[in-house]
Amino acid sequence: MILFQLNQMPCSHNCLPLQMPAVVFSFKGIKTAGIYFGACPKNQAATSSKRTNELARTKSKDYDGIRKKILRKAAALFAAKSYSRTTIGDLAKATTSSRGALYHYFDSKEEILRDILIVHIGEMIETVKAVVKETDDPQETCVRVIAAIIRMNTASANESIVLMSEQRFLNRTERDKIRSLQNEVVDLVLSTLRAADTVDRISEHNAKAYAMTLFGMTNYIYTWYDQKGSLEPDELAAMVADVFLHGFFNPTQET
Repeated sequence: MILFQLNQMPCSHNCLPLQMPAVVFSFKGIKTAGIYFGACPKNQAATSSKRTNELARTKSKDYDGIRKKILRKAAALFAAKSYSRTTIGDLAKATTSSRGALYHYFDSKEEILRDILIVHIGEMIETVKAVVKETDDPQETCVRVIAAIIRMNTASANESIVLMSEQRFLNRTERDKIRSLQNEVVDLVLSTLRAADTVDRISEHNAKAYAMTLFGMTNYIYTWYDQKGSLEPDELAAMVADVFLHGFFNPTQET
């Protein structure tokens, strides 16, 4: 039998007395009593700080690097087998670690999927922002932004596949976060197109259509492009930028 009674808890920090339960255990007629659990705010803060420091000490020196490695390996597995068919055991084997080690870096398989997408889209956002700062020529900026997106998609084919086909396995809240990041990329590219539009081709009516047409040309390159083929990524990037900005029948580049 377990009995509860309220007792005044003393505090060494002169905090206000707290009503806390004294737990009395009765086992085979023998009563053992008096384990008090203090709730002094200063004690709690000290305990929390101690635990935080202990957790920090358990981090490996290459914690972030190992997380990135796990994300790359997981992206390859999800792209090849799909998210639903990939197990934690598969991930552990691919990363030459134990299941327990994986849970040291990620709470769940879903968190791994989410972080693959967040990192991939985040890198694209930072890449586009950096390219925009490279030149003051709006049309040249467009060419460079399109080329940068294509280079990134060809270099990160696994992440592109996961982004296009596997994000549906995330919960609604996480999907909304990913969609918000994707919209940020679209807004950046659309802003670049608007700046280069000298003939007022883009309007509120068709702005999204132009942006999504461009992404339609770039997002699915992973489905057919072979990095080991004769067409280099930079050459492909230049071709797509030229066709999108100038049209197939009015190219600016010599073939």
